[in-house]
Amino acid sequence: MTRDQFWQLIDSIRSRSGADMDARIEFVRDELCKLAPKEVIDYTEHFDALFHDAYSWDLWGAAYIIFGGCSDDAFMDFRSNLISMGRKIFEEALANPDSLADLPRTECESLETEGFAYITRAIRGEKTEFEMPRRGKGISDEPSGRPWDENDAAELKKRFPRLYKMYW
Repeated sequence: MTRDQFWQLIDSIRSRSGADMDARIEFVRDELCKLAPKEVIDYTEHFDALFHDAYSWDLWGAAYIIFGGCSDDAFMDFRSNLISMGRKIFEEALANPDSLADLPRTECESLETEGFAYITRAIRGEKTEFEMPRRGKGISDEPSGRPWDENDAAELKKRFPRLYKMYW
């Protein structure tokens, strides 16, 4: 599976599930079960790479504003669910996290749902009969980019003006 095929699958799942994250999780389960083991491995490798790409202070700041706070676990769910939103939304959010203000509020808030990443790991385990590694080589312990101060509302407003206005 190529990166483009990965995104085609994700975009198809999102178009069928709409904003319903529970349905999205079921659709990804169904689709992954149809794939050959090698394709499931490819899928999870693309997913993990994108998950890592989204590990940035800017996206964490966006999640912090949307949810009114965001732990490291909640940020993991946010990044997984951001991938599930499809290529266009994901890439726009990486380039400009404030673009998430373009999404309907209910859809943006659904980014906190648990489960999308877990199903990927579970199906890979079933299909390939080995456990997924916890962290790939070269994965940083720190988000990329410039940190923000959760106690500095003026900084958050300056960095994420649209999200700040919408959620804060």
